[in-house]
Amino acid sequence: MQGRLRLIGAAAAVAMTLLLGRALSTLIVDRGWYAALGASGVWREKVLAITVLKGGAWLLGSAFVFANLWAVRRAILAIIVPARVGDLEFAEVIPARRFFPAMLLVAAIIGVVLTIPLDDWTVLSMAWRGERFAEYEGYFNRDLGFYVYWLPFETAAYTWAMVAIVVVTALVTVLYTITRHLRLEDRQLVAGTHVRRHLTALGALVLLLLAWSYRLDAYELLLWGSGFDGLFTRVDHRFTTRVDLALAVATFAAALIVFRAGWLGQVRAAFVTVTLVLVAALVMRQAAPGIVENGAYVGATGTRDKDYEATRALFTRRAYHVEGMRFPEADSVAAEPLVNAARSVVLWDAAALEQVRGAADAPVTSLQAPVWQMGANGPQAALVTRSTSATPIWDVRVVPGTLRDARGALLVARHRELGAATLEEPLIAPGFTDHRVVQHAPPTSRVATIGERPAGVIGFADRTVAAAPLNTFGARLAHAWATRDASLLRDDPTAGARAVVLHRDVRTRVRRLVPTLAQGQVIAPIVQDGLLLWTLDLYSASAYYPLSMRFQLAGEPRSYFRYAATALVDAQTGRVRLLEAESPDPIARTALKRLAGLIIPESELTATVREQLPIRADGAFAQIRAFTRVGSRRTGNASNFVPDSVPGAEPVPVVDNGDGTLGWTVPLVNSADQLVGVVEAVGGPVRETSWRPLREPLPRWSILTERLGTELDTVAAQVRRESDGPVVLGTLRVLVRAGRPLLVRPAYTTDVSGMHLTALAVATDSLLWAGATLDELLGSSTAGAGPEGVRARTAAGRETEARRLYDAMRAALRESDWLRFGATFDSLGRVLDRRP
Repeated sequence: MQGRLRLIGAAAAVAMTLLLGRALSTLIVDRGWYAALGASGVWREKVLAITVLKGGAWLLGSAFVFANLWAVRRAILAIIVPARVGDLEFAEVIPARRFFPAMLLVAAIIGVVLTIPLDDWTVLSMAWRGERFAEYEGYFNRDLGFYVYWLPFETAAYTWAMVAIVVVTALVTVLYTITRHLRLEDRQLVAGTHVRRHLTALGALVLLLLAWSYRLDAYELLLWGSGFDGLFTRVDHRFTTRVDLALAVATFAAALIVFRAGWLGQVRAAFVTVTLVLVAALVMRQAAPGIVENGAYVGATGTRDKDYEATRALFTRRAYHVEGMRFPEADSVAAEPLVNAARSVVLWDAAALEQVRGAADAPVTSLQAPVWQMGANGPQAALVTRSTSATPIWDVRVVPGTLRDARGALLVARHRELGAATLEEPLIAPGFTDHRVVQHAPPTSRVATIGERPAGVIGFADRTVAAAPLNTFGARLAHAWATRDASLLRDDPTAGARAVVLHRDVRTRVRRLVPTLAQGQVIAPIVQDGLLLWTLDLYSASAYYPLSMRFQLAGEPRSYFRYAATALVDAQTGRVRLLEAESPDPIARTALKRLAGLIIPESELTATVREQLPIRADGAFAQIRAFTRVGSRRTGNASNFVPDSVPGAEPVPVVDNGDGTLGWTVPLVNSADQLVGVVEAVGGPVRETSWRPLREPLPRWSILTERLGTELDTVAAQVRRESDGPVVLGTLRVLVRAGRPLLVRPAYTTDVSGMHLTALAVATDSLLWAGATLDELLGSSTAGAGPEGVRARTAAGRETEARRLYDAMRAALRESDWLRFGATFDSLGRVLDRRP
């Protein structure tokens, strides 16, 4: 027996040594990593929060487990264990007092297990450091920061307490059952006085936990009410919240009654009290709200929630910064030949860009979706690719967005050169999960350039790699232990000073620095003068912001989502800089207060880099979703909708606005399916979202898209080659200029050489036309002449177009495609100057 205990003790000591060693090595490695990036304040905050959160939970959990084990031990006088010496068998009596070390060990181990649910240290950090909103909701008169900061922490604490009580109750019940102090005799549960009092105390704790849950339910009604789409209603305000608070007080009192009754042996009184509490909760919380809602106690059904809907609209606009959108007047936009604006529309969809080929037709792998940027020659798509050869070659491929040349334009990427050579494999990139050892050099003041200014202006003057040095045995041991890589223990004096780069994935690197901000879905590359920068937008996000609508944003449901900052990550050195929003909200200020040394103003970026800043896609989608549901102060509460045919995750089309900015538009229709305007998101130096309404709504969206598709099919069938594949219709692009609409839709075919642009369809509020290219459609002699110029084609061109449309009508007639026949007939009428 003694030998077995020694073996168990030795194994436990080894396990504890390994765990402590791993924790200590991780602590040392993290300290070096944060120090190399200039973010030691974040490391200190993280260590302090983890120590308080995990340490406090471990102490409380271990003390709670030990107290219950001690109570169980008091009911056990001794344990009889069978023993044998040779052929002699006897019973060995182990006094209960010898269990004290074992109880301490078991309590400590269970305490560690109970800390597992508390895996997010930022919950405590935000509750501790969160800046007040200085705005109050009008029902509980709580600052909004209470919901955003404190309520998540209190919910996590409640979850931990519930897990702890359930685990300990199950453990105590099993121990009493094993020792026969809790048993079933003649179909009756038999327990001694000590056992009854112990289980009664645990039952009272469960009732206290139930009272706590009612308190949380009252506040969570403001997050998700009982009305349509989570609306906080008058029933919730006048009845349910008051019931929750009353149940919390009543359940707290019931816990005291149950504890006293159980302690005195009044089992029937305790049972009746628990039954009354459960029945009251079932009736008042589940059945009564429905009865009250159907009655007249809280007002007439059709009008009683109007004030609450207005309140939700107000909070939703604040939560998603709808009022931060621009609402220019239609007449404030400079007038231009409307059809000629089609030349600035990007013609390639993401599906087309996936067919991109290298300049030498080398097989490449795209590491992420293409990112649209404004280049020297207009809009361009940047693709970060890697060849599939034995020695991977990285480069940035650039695809021109607007094409003005002849039919059959082929989509082929150009290599973007960095200096004199293509980009070598970067040190930091999306998807990198391993670590790398590099040569470590002391800090240098050598200045690299970004555009016209020194890189030091935006914080990238130091071209040394941000890595922790491996200059001592302790550093090598810590990194080897933390990464499980024994090769880091080797010290090669001939190799010079070495350092290790950890967390090479862009998202992981940024998340460790700014863990409390949500990341956008797009990682955009910026290339300038030999530097590759990864850009990643960061957002203040919360699912606990009260009274606003909830949307699925950046992969999670949110009730608050606003732009906070943009992270710039140097792909060669791993250094990170942050562009803070002009007016950061309290969540952003809380998250960035310990990163002041990494924040740089956007105004100090070079013009070339500012032009390549990506569109804030996730923030724009959040504003669009909120705007379509609640409108704005300028436009009122009229609800609009994004058409079902518009893809929600693909931000196209992209347009060159003519002022050096790049944007994409999302069309909106009203309840009658009429196009009423577009929301336009702009990238580059402006980076804003605008609402551009039409002067008059267009006819039904579904009919318009069908007619454009029919026109494209007709033209593409005439111009495509026999070797081409089937025609694929691109996404419809919608622009609004001076209150007038412009719709452009491309069509593609694919063959062995790549993706081809086959046809284009263009429509305005008065014209609908299709052709093989823009030059053919607009007419080379009438470029810039506006809608009248489109009708001023030469006689030969009109005759050719009429013959083509006639052949298309005959083909549609043979196939009994009447929709296509009618659309082509209308096009023929326009060619002949006959209004359909």
